[in-house]
Amino acid sequence: MPAKQVKLSEQYDNSAAVLSQGDTLVRTVTLQAVAVPGQLLPALDFSGNQFSVYPEKPDADNIIRQQELIGKTTTKVTYLLNKSGHITIPRVELPWFNIVTGKAEVAVLPERTITVEAKQQAVLQTMSSQPTSTDSKDLPVQKKVQFTAETVKSFDMAWWLAGGFAAAWVITLIIWWYRSNQMPHSNSKRLVLKRLQKACMDNNPYEARDALLHWATLQWPEFEMLNLNDLTKRLHDSQFKRQLHLLSQLLYSQDKKIPWQGKELWQCIVRFKKAKPFKNNKTGDLPPINPL
Repeated sequence: MPAKQVKLSEQYDNSAAVLSQGDTLVRTVTLQAVAVPGQLLPALDFSGNQFSVYPEKPDADNIIRQQELIGKTTTKVTYLLNKSGHITIPRVELPWFNIVTGKAEVAVLPERTITVEAKQQAVLQTMSSQPTSTDSKDLPVQKKVQFTAETVKSFDMAWWLAGGFAAAWVITLIIWWYRSNQMPHSNSKRLVLKRLQKACMDNNPYEARDALLHWATLQWPEFEMLNLNDLTKRLHDSQFKRQLHLLSQLLYSQDKKIPWQGKELWQCIVRFKKAKPFKNNKTGDLPPINPL
């Protein structure tokens, strides 16, 4: 995975070194990469043969910080400790290529060793071997009614709690949707265009490629912009397409010393911005239905 910087971090819901058999351990893993959209970050491997593991679908997000695109995924992993003894949660490794230094690197999360104690069966066996001195039919009527009422009360309380959590989840989803639709995309696009202009004027092809893909994602949010070829499919300007083709050739060329001039690419962007508002007028060039 090519990126400018990659960072892995984790957080456990329980930091104890000794747990009981049958317990669960929840681990939240965050992956951040500079110049890589969150939707393109790879999935991590959490498998192991000493426990059962249930990773949830990663939650992807993108932020702009100091004019840099930072992609992020957050994955919640639940470990079921169904075996006793000393178990080791393997370390997580993510190889990536640093486009700044031109070197291959590896982001790592360390392994964790936990002692899982077996369930104590002696207490249960002792209780089952003792004669039952109080049968339900020997209890007074008042106690029987009290047990039934408490059971019904607990059942109702469980339903109320479940309903409350469901309502809170729906409200949170509505708030998230509302905020997402109220974000000032125009301000983000302006910052990205400023970053793209600087990359073109500085003749920086890698920075220009990243800014182009970010700009294209804001320009066409309904399409996936994974590479420059996806952007080319959305364009009709032959000169614009030619500049993208030249940029792609340089990025993937073996000779990294080939100079690149970004002035013409920026001129294509400027022309596109000026021509864009007229594309919505689909009937302006059509003749009238009944010409006089």
